[in-house]
Amino acid sequence: MQTQVARLRRVLSLLEPAVPRKTSLPVLTHVRLGEGKAMATDLEVAIAVDLPEATDGVCLLPFALAENFLRFTPGSLDLGVVYREGRAHLLASGSQAAFPTNEPDEYPPLPTVGEGALTAVVDGDDLVKALAAVAEYTATETSRPVLTAVCLTLAEPMEAAGADGFRLAVHTLRSGFPGGDGVQALVPSKAVKVLERLWKLAPSGSETDVDLSIAELVVSRRPVRLGYDAKNSLLQMGFGEVALMIKLVEGTFTNYKVLVPTTYTSRVTFHSQELLRAVHQVEAVAREGSGIVRLSWENGRLAVAAKAEDAGDVEVALGATVEAPGRIAFNAGYLLAYLKGKEGPMDLSTSDPTAPGVFTHQGTKVVIMPMFVSGEPQKAPEAKAPEGGETEPGPEPVEGAPAEEAPPEAAAQEKAPAKDVKPKRKARRRKKQDPD
Repeated sequence: MQTQVARLRRVLSLLEPAVPRKTSLPVLTHVRLGEGKAMATDLEVAIAVDLPEATDGVCLLPFALAENFLRFTPGSLDLGVVYREGRAHLLASGSQAAFPTNEPDEYPPLPTVGEGALTAVVDGDDLVKALAAVAEYTATETSRPVLTAVCLTLAEPMEAAGADGFRLAVHTLRSGFPGGDGVQALVPSKAVKVLERLWKLAPSGSETDVDLSIAELVVSRRPVRLGYDAKNSLLQMGFGEVALMIKLVEGTFTNYKVLVPTTYTSRVTFHSQELLRAVHQVEAVAREGSGIVRLSWENGRLAVAAKAEDAGDVEVALGATVEAPGRIAFNAGYLLAYLKGKEGPMDLSTSDPTAPGVFTHQGTKVVIMPMFVSGEPQKAPEAKAPEGGETEPGPEPVEGAPAEEAPPEAAAQEKAPAKDVKPKRKARRRKKQDPD
């Protein structure tokens, strides 16, 4: 294969997210060049990049060694890649390398959607934005695999949702998936991050691999060919010279639609950064008061308050547009985690102080469960919360969320019998040693 150093270097950067750093299958640390493509896979996601130069045989290239060699080789040089006698040879003017490699037929084949798969052309910017917006609300622990994935509903319009047991995010896309009939594809959050990276790095020129109608050209400034294969549990995305294949999570996502309130009795609009600053101001006191931050709004004013018996009380007011007055309390940690990185105006709606609060920002709705407050702060069950805070909200908004661990008292009771065994055994030994 003959190409340019800069060309292969860029292809390797696109393939990098699919190359595992640690794996029980060493062949996966290679990339495959051949048949007009370069590809990499970790068996969960696979990336293929068009490489028309790679038509002269097949070669496996050890990713880390090749990437390091090319990083310090002038990009303008012509590069030859040859597989010969168990080694991959790279030749660039006065520089050359020969790396031990596996046989090409040892590499897993590129997964593709089969016959009968559902396909559609969608707006790529819309799709990537929606998946990324809700992916940060997926669970990180794997006790409930479906909660580690984004639920992409193939319908008209499409919808993306993510939940971790205490928060729920929903984003409705502009794009539709004709013939999807509401099928749900559970996309691993890791795969969403890979898609985000590829979307930023891949060229954004004309999508020559997608045959578009006039209507699709008007709607999609940067289209994506989306394919869903239920039989093989595979989702494929093609854009430009890049194709991404994703192994979907198997299972049934919770019926999240029933968890999103459809009617509200109070609503307020405010600037996200101003609320973030106010929550930081009251955070220290909130930590002493079960992690509770109280929000109340009326007469063009949003008050952010916290109080604790030993730390006093603090309140910060900011300007807001109040559609209907209301109040609600949240865990400080979850509230800070949500507000982090947000810019511009957002809405908060609720129907009751004990009902979920719904934040709306740039088209994404996020449901956060409230803390129950009746006069003085009520102690909630202890649990970890992001970015500080020591308690978690009362009810869980997602059905089937991971069960709580046994309380420390129960664990101590289970271990107690084991502590009484050793003294008895020692007593028996002393008895045997005493001749009397």
